[in-house]
Amino acid sequence: DAAKAEQAWGALGKRFGAISGTNKRISEGAGEGGRKVYRLQAIAANAAEAQQLCTKLKAAGENCIVVK
Repeated sequence: DAAKAEQAWGALGKRFGAISGTNKRISEGAGEGGRKVYRLQAIAANAAEAQQLCTKLKAAGENCIVVK
């Protein structure tokens, strides 16, 4: 649910300080079997910053893609 998505964002912010300085957006979508899926989106200042942040997340085992 949305509250768990907010908690997940807080946990990521504690693990990755760089996320704390970005704007965020939590979007809701549909997953398999009609389940709700929440996507945590960090909004970076530019593409280079987004790629750098994504690289750090991936190195720590998190999923990340840069969307333009």
